[in-house]
Amino acid sequence: MRGLLILSEEIIPLRILGIDPGLKATGYGFVESALTPSQSIEILPKGLYRNNQCTVNKGPRQSKGLKCTGYLFANPNQHKIKLIETGTIEPKQKDLIQNRVHKIYEILGKLIDQHRPQVLVLEKLYAHFKHPITASILGHARGVVCLLCAEKRVELVEHSPKRIRKAVTGNGNASKVQVKRMVAHRLNIDEKKLTLDASDALALALGYIYMKGSTQKL
Repeated sequence: MRGLLILSEEIIPLRILGIDPGLKATGYGFVESALTPSQSIEILPKGLYRNNQCTVNKGPRQSKGLKCTGYLFANPNQHKIKLIETGTIEPKQKDLIQNRVHKIYEILGKLIDQHRPQVLVLEKLYAHFKHPITASILGHARGVVCLLCAEKRVELVEHSPKRIRKAVTGNGNASKVQVKRMVAHRLNIDEKKLTLDASDALALALGYIYMKGSTQKL
C-alpha cells in the first residue's frame, strides 16, 4: 500500500519580480499570491513511513533589453495571483548610455527595496547571429539586473522564452500579442492599458509560478 496522509497546511507567501529590461523603456509589474505546502506522512510499502515538509524556493523573474526594460513582482496563492502594480521606466533617449543604465539601476533598486521579492526571473539571453549588437545592448540592462540581485540578495532564476510562453499560453511559439492577451486575462487587466514591455515582464513571473506549481504537483 502506498498513500499520502496530509497532516497540516500553511500558507507560504512568495513574491516575484518580473522585468523586461531595455534602455528605451523598462516594463515592470508586481503580483502577489501564495503557495500552500503540506506537511505530510507518506505511507510506504512494508508499513514504513516518511515525514515530509514541502518547501518553496523563492526568487525573481525578468526580461532584458536596452530599448525597453519591463519588471514584475509576483506572489503565488494556489495560482490565485493578484496584480499589485505594473508600468514602464523610460530613460531619456538623449541621455548618455551610462546615465540611462544608472536610472534603471536606481529605480529598480528602490522597487526591490519596497516590494522585497524573494525571486527574480530573467529570460535566458539569446541573440541571432544576424543581429550581434542586440546581445550587447541587452547585456547592459541584464547586467544591472544581475548586479541588483547580488546586492539585494535576491535569488536569480532564468528560463528560455519558449518555456515561459508555453507555461503562460500553452504554446511555446506564441506571439508577443498572444502572450499579452493571456497575461491580461489571467490578471484581469485591461489589455489596452498593458504595454508589451510590461506584459513580457509579467509573463516571466507568471511562467515561473506556473512551472513551480507543476513541479510541486509532480
